[in-house]
Amino acid sequence: MTTNPIKKARLSAAVALVAGLSLALTACGGTDAQNGKGGTGGSDTSQSQPSAGADQSPSEPAEPTTVYDFENAKVESSSDQMPFAAMDQPFVVRLSEELAGAIPDGQSMAVEKYIVTPKSFGTGMCRADVAVTYGDGGLESVKATTPGDKERESTEAAILYNLTGKSPTVVPVDALPSDDDLVEDQAYVTSDGSGFTIVEECSEDDSETFVGLHFPYVDRGERSSEQSYARASVTVLRSGSSTVTGDTEADLSVSGNWTKPTD
Repeated sequence: MTTNPIKKARLSAAVALVAGLSLALTACGGTDAQNGKGGTGGSDTSQSQPSAGADQSPSEPAEPTTVYDFENAKVESSSDQMPFAAMDQPFVVRLSEELAGAIPDGQSMAVEKYIVTPKSFGTGMCRADVAVTYGDGGLESVKATTPGDKERESTEAAILYNLTGKSPTVVPVDALPSDDDLVEDQAYVTSDGSGFTIVEECSEDDSETFVGLHFPYVDRGERSSEQSYARASVTVLRSGSSTVTGDTEADLSVSGNWTKPTD
């Protein structure tokens, strides 16, 4: 059989073209194994991986979403104030942005906010755990002791009195106690001032304050804790629910906005 010389020439040219392309691709890209892709036991290193020593510390617990900020105190008379229902869950007590903006010139708050966790027992007793976040210089201000003054003769007693106006038997602790360690009519205050627990009979109704939470000035001067810039009155009912009312030194404008106190 005679081979067609034209067909033979075309076939040789095609083989040469394929061989040339294969060599070009190998020179430019290398093999999968050389590029770190594929190959037996190979892995894809094109994506960044976290370093072995990366800091992966757990996030802090989320802050409660229920917030009391004195909005219900915008009334002419305290008797017109509708209690804020915090229910039976942790809640935040803080100044609203508007109320914070009415703080007298040159003054600052010792406390930024409180987080309150209420609880009731079948015995008719209740507890309120309160975590405190201080402003600049706030802790130093409220822990100042007064020798010979029973209400402020220890650091922990001074903290409790200046933040709540209460002066029960104060037990210094490293951490807030469990339910089984509670004693009636005692208060527990952490040595670093970060929190305290009040243990008393539950509030009978919305008008019976379980604990008052004050927002004292850092520089109180002649002011006592009862003359703080603002004060939230918290109830803890037998149901475990809480309500909050508030009062403040700030003035209320005709249009219902907080303004700096005039006296």
